[in-house]
Amino acid sequence: MMRLHGCIVACALAVMATGCDLLGGASSPPPPAKQEAPPVKVTENAPAAKPAASPSAAPAEAEGETAVDKALMWAQRCQAANEQVSHLQQENQALAQKNQTLQEQVNKARQELDQLNRELADANTMMVDVRKELDRWRASVLGFRQEIREAQQTQLEALAKIMKMLGGEMNVQPTTTSAPASRPADAGMARP
Repeated sequence: MMRLHGCIVACALAVMATGCDLLGGASSPPPPAKQEAPPVKVTENAPAAKPAASPSAAPAEAEGETAVDKALMWAQRCQAANEQVSHLQQENQALAQKNQTLQEQVNKARQELDQLNRELADANTMMVDVRKELDRWRASVLGFRQEIREAQQTQLEALAKIMKMLGGEMNVQPTTTSAPASRPADAGMARP
């Protein structure tokens, strides 16, 4: 941006110093129409060629370029700089839009990640609760197993008493509650 302002200021100074009529102002009278060597254009890589010196030549012409040529050169450079600035501004806008899009995607991804982390924490809590319930159920089932054994033993004893009342003989005494009953129906009862 500073180069652009510098180019514009340099062009304005060159125009004002030579008194050219580019901006519509008054100008100095043209030099006498003598046959002079045509001005030589200076390229950036080649050294400036000096025209043949004439007694009535202006000091600006002695350098190889006229003030108008210099002003035109600076105007072209200024135009090229303006085009480059415009192009860079467009690129900057495109990059800013792309950056904004990427930032929105990052924010959306962060929100999704936070949501997934909350869901994962909830799922972990639920799994811990389910495991605790399973452990309680397992303990309850194991506790009920003993109660069921005791209930079955009581039923066997009751059946043995009923069989005895009906006249059946028993060869083996019923097992105690500490021994596991493998098959309650095979209690060794004989029929008369």
